[in-house]
Parts: sequence; structure tokens; C-alpha cells
Amino acid sequence: MHHRPSVFKACVFLVVASASLASVVQAADSKLDDVLKRGHLIVGTGSTNAPWHFQGADGKLQGFDIDIGRIVAKGLFNDPSKVEFVVQSSDARIPNLLTDKVDMSCQFITVTASRAQQVAFTLPYYREGVGLLLPNNSKYKEIEELQAAGDDVTVA
Repeated sequence: MHHRPSVFKACVFLVVASASLASVVQAADSKLDDVLKRGHLIVGTGSTNAPWHFQGADGKLQGFDIDIGRIVAKGLFNDPSKVEFVVQSSDARIPNLLTDKVDMSCQFITVTASRAQQVAFTLPYYREGVGLLLPNNSKYKEIEELQAAGDDVTVA
């Protein structure tokens, strides 16, 4: 009698462990696994913003973002040509990732908290900022002085 509860507990443990293992194996099929099984990477990008992504004279995509896609394909498959580019508008970047139309995007985007809740970002490979240029002999030394004066400002 003493062995029956132990056998019962062992059976319950095996069933629970099997179910847990099945869910872990199922969860292990990641995006990376899907890409590797497919044999090529699908990269969303733009086509109108040189030098980042644009169509060359031959009609083929080129630019820095295109090069990044090829570098990732080389890392995954040891072949930079194992990449398919999907031209997308800027408003399609996140929806295309969420609906699996692309595996990754190489296209400029500002990282915001809202976007980071939807998709994963790498470290930026390019940062951009806005600066104010004034002549050396300008009477304004700080932007606050320019704003306080109420003078017109032209943004180019």
C-alpha cells in the first residue's frame, strides 16, 4: 500500500513533466528557428532615402540598410545573398513585423516607449539630432534668447 501513492505520484509527475516539456519544446520554435528552416531572411526596408535605402541605376535596392540586411544573412547562413527585401512604407514597419510579413526591419525609426512595447529594438546603428546654427557674430548666444526676442526662425 505504501508503494501505490509513490507510483501514483510518479505517474502524475511524469504527466506534468511531459506537458511542461511539450510546452517548452513548442515555445522553442522561435522566429530564428523559422528563418533558419526557411533558408533565407526577409527584411523590410524603404526604397527612397539615400544613402540608407534606395534603388540604384540598375533598379536594385542598395544603401546602408540593405548592407545591414546582407550582413545579418551572412551571419545566419554564411551567404549574404540569402535575404529577401520587402519594400515597405514607414507606417508598415511595425505591422509587418507583428504579422510576420518580415523577419526584421532595416529602416529608420525613432525608438519610443509605445513602440518598444510592440517590437524589440537593437541598439541604434545611427543617431540623428537637430541643432541650431547661428552666425559667429549673432547677438543671440542661446536659443532661449532667440525665442524671447520673438524673431522669425527659418528651419531648413
